[in-house]
Amino acid sequence: MKKAIILAVMIAIHAASSYAQTSSDEQTCDTVTIDTVAVDTIAAAPVAAPDSSFVAMQAKRDFLRKVYDHAVYMQNISARIDLGISGLGHDITLDGKLQMRRNKVIRITITPFGLMEAARLEFTPSYVLLIDRIHKEYVKASYSDVAFLKAEGLTFYTLQSLFWNELFQPGKAKLSDSDLSTFSLSDTAGGNHLVDLLDNRLKFRWTTNSYAYITNTNITYDKGTKNESSVNVAYGNFVTLGMKRFPSREHITFNTKAFSTGTMSLDISMGTISTDSNWEAVTTVSDRYRQVSAEEFFSRLSKM
Repeated sequence: MKKAIILAVMIAIHAASSYAQTSSDEQTCDTVTIDTVAVDTIAAAPVAAPDSSFVAMQAKRDFLRKVYDHAVYMQNISARIDLGISGLGHDITLDGKLQMRRNKVIRITITPFGLMEAARLEFTPSYVLLIDRIHKEYVKASYSDVAFLKAEGLTFYTLQSLFWNELFQPGKAKLSDSDLSTFSLSDTAGGNHLVDLLDNRLKFRWTTNSYAYITNTNITYDKGTKNESSVNVAYGNFVTLGMKRFPSREHITFNTKAFSTGTMSLDISMGTISTDSNWEAVTTVSDRYRQVSAEEFFSRLSKM
């Protein structure tokens, strides 16, 4: 009996030993071996740094996109204005109204003392209309027939970009990222940014603040001589318009020999700005009005 018990214990010990060895072997077989050399190689592989020119190009595009996106999306803008005119012999300040419909018209009416309309200046895509209601005279001409507009190389869409405070490229209704790549961007010592575009003989320069709002626009028309003409617009008093900001003050200066004084300025200070569309974009001139030249019209305007 004793021998039988001893024999059973020895068999149990042997079985346990065999099981332990088998489990150890199986565990060894299931263990994944990692190539430490390969891991060291992967860990040591250099990560390429972003190309500095690419980063700069991306930053430029992002800033220009921000400038472009600051343009208001409304289709109509109108406001009562105080209109200052200088450079036509003497300085005058008049009450008036500004009405703009995108891609349709830019209209400035003059209403002395706010009582009645005395004159109207209207830019459309195809013609310029000037009406003197006091003397019942008018001018209706193409842009090339109005001396100061021809001297500046200005079209309706160029003027629209000035009045609407936005980036512009001739021949483009909207600007894509590829279009924005044709603009150059540089910084000034004062922390502002300069956005430049050269299009044939027109040199555009927009000055923006650090928030990407356009504070000044200058367009120079290079006629291939020393007698360059330019138009400059300074913007101020930005107010909220929808989800955007719009300048309620615009000071426009034309520098050209088309004026005897060499310069003519419009200072537009807007009151409350409306986006109402309940007004006619087309002006019909009465048959009772006499057509005159632009030079004669501006001569009368300066005497009002």
